[in-house]
Amino acid sequence: TQAIAASVSNNAVQLYQVAEEQIALAGELRGHTSTITWMEFDPGQPQLILSSSTDGSVRVWDTRAGSQVEW
Repeated sequence: TQAIAASVSNNAVQLYQVAEEQIALAGELRGHTSTITWMEFDPGQPQLILSSSTDGSVRVWDTRAGSQVEW
């Protein structure tokens, strides 16, 4: 399966799993308190997503655990 991430209007990152011709919501990552301005999968560790927000924070998320990684 393939993963897709999208920032949504409630300042969260939504995770989707793509299998064959179907897309299913797999989870939501919450922590930013304002609009998400950038988001990218880590090319070296594809289970990680990095995101930044107008709240001034940069966060690293583990999609397997569904939580923020402390770094």
